[in-house]
Amino acid sequence: MVTYFLTNKVKSLISNAESICEGPVEPVDLFLGAALVRKGTLLEMYLLMEEEIHDLLVLKRAKEEVSVPHKDFSRSISRRTEQVWNRALEIMHNYNQLYLNEGHIIKAFYQSWSEEEQQFLKALPHEKIKAAVTTARDLLVSLNTYTKKVFSGQQAVIKRAEKEDEPAVMKFVEENFGGSWTESILNGFRQKEIPVFLAWEGSKLIGFSSYDVYRSQKGIYGPMGVLKTERNNRVGSQLLHQALQDMKEKNYAYIVLGEAGPIEYYEKECGAVIIPLKSIFNED
Repeated sequence: MVTYFLTNKVKSLISNAESICEGPVEPVDLFLGAALVRKGTLLEMYLLMEEEIHDLLVLKRAKEEVSVPHKDFSRSISRRTEQVWNRALEIMHNYNQLYLNEGHIIKAFYQSWSEEEQQFLKALPHEKIKAAVTTARDLLVSLNTYTKKVFSGQQAVIKRAEKEDEPAVMKFVEENFGGSWTESILNGFRQKEIPVFLAWEGSKLIGFSSYDVYRSQKGIYGPMGVLKTERNNRVGSQLLHQALQDMKEKNYAYIVLGEAGPIEYYEKECGAVIIPLKSIFNED
């Protein structure tokens, strides 16, 4: 049994889907319910569908006769919706995440949509919707108005990395997050003042954050990684705010969260806003 949580946007998506369904919740209800959330990437989705969504909501949609209960829904769902939901959870797990978000669900929908669903939604700009909702997005944080959060009762100790930490940190990154981040973290250890922060629980390394290390570019936050067992313990938040405060003290006005996966987390945690994708609103 996979342990997972729902983001607030997914909770709203479910509520919308249940309010518009005409029987058990169908995959198309999830899709339309997502657009009706109208926040973050789902606002972009709504704007891309704005001219068609009213007609889609009033048109009769196909529905299954067979339905099943599901713990995440207050209404029964169709077998097809159950398949989409399970696929979304697999995608979440493949990204080593704990929170099911709208990107997982819309990606799962597109991976398994039926010919009938494709026909029903044929008027929509699907490639643009996929780009808006199912891909990692860059976010912007203003440090001009940023105030560091104060944490109480936290067991993790956050410290700036020192040169002698390099072997342990590189091993930690390699073993827990793969090799794609190692070059970025090495860039951090090559700097005079290392822009990498470490979370320790006793003598055990449980997470890290960094900035100005990705391709050695200034003003880019990340990568950040926390052991999966510690992700509900606010360790990531401590690491994030330690790095943001350090950047603020160095007179950074804005920073970019590059290709952020858990968008809603950053929106709530530090007031991050999505950098619009100009391409999705260009005329074809």
